[in-house]
Amino acid sequence: LPHFIEWHSKTHSLTHSDKFSLFCGLGHDPILRDIFTPLSIGATLCIPRQETLYDPELLGVFIRSNQVTVIHLTPALGQVLSTDPELTGLLHSVRWFFWGSESLTQAAVKKMHPIAPKAKHVNFYGATETPQAISSYVIVGNERLPVYPIGQGIDNVQLLVIRENGWLADDGEDGEIWVRTPYLAKGYLGQEQQTRASFV
Repeated sequence: LPHFIEWHSKTHSLTHSDKFSLFCGLGHDPILRDIFTPLSIGATLCIPRQETLYDPELLGVFIRSNQVTVIHLTPALGQVLSTDPELTGLLHSVRWFFWGSESLTQAAVKKMHPIAPKAKHVNFYGATETPQAISSYVIVGNERLPVYPIGQGIDNVQLLVIRENGWLADDGEDGEIWVRTPYLAKGYLGQEQQTRASFV
């Protein structure tokens, strides 16, 4: 977590003047990122009521009234936010949308441009066994990609695509994503066999 927070803050110029929203559920591991990133840099953490997350109008009012600048969200939450036509051009405070948890489509990002015209978009990819995000992809407005890639590994994280036989995949070959980094979980609690199989 400290490794990710340092990389995240430095790479995206996050400062004490930023205002972060907390949209993650309490039982979901990204909550560590959402709480400790702003607190570690002295920024503000804005926490909505639960019902706000399901109502586009309330969600827009929350972001506007708190002048939120940094939002970590899923495409599903982006869909909720983008369904309110009254929000067009009103979320001027948002500097960053950091997407995660699901595949990110161009259509999802495109719907957000009229709402938050100044915001930049980054696709994050990660897993519970790894840092909060192990890779990122900064989205450029003129790209023509139906689904955005997961990008490259963050500092000190290497992504490998491994075939079933254990060898590195060549360009165009199918495989499984493996993560090489010192910043991994130690294993699965009480599951030694699964730990040996996954943490090679």
